[in-house]
Amino acid sequence: NSHKVITSGGGQERRQIFNVVLIRLHMVRIAGIAAHGNSIRALRKHLEGISNEEIAGMNVPTGVPLVYHLNEDFTVHDVSYLGDQDAIAAKINAVKNQSKGSK
Repeated sequence: NSHKVITSGGGQERRQIFNVVLIRLHMVRIAGIAAHGNSIRALRKHLEGISNEEIAGMNVPTGVPLVYHLNEDFTVHDVSYLGDQDAIAAKINAVKNQSKGSK
């Protein structure tokens, strides 16, 4: 199997990356994507139709798998973090507290 690394950029390049990701999702049943928090936010915004206001306040826990269950038309049916929900909530709060400290 060949694996390609896709890096994220701004604007147009990001839209092209999303198109590539969606095309590849059509070809496989299970896919894994690893990315930085900001890239994950951008992907979630695109896939879930999240507003600018909501995505700006979203804290993405580090190192926690996010699982999507998709409909046949590749719209999102369900999304959830995989793992112990209390530990995940603590990680989300840790990210939230990091951003408070950087202001």
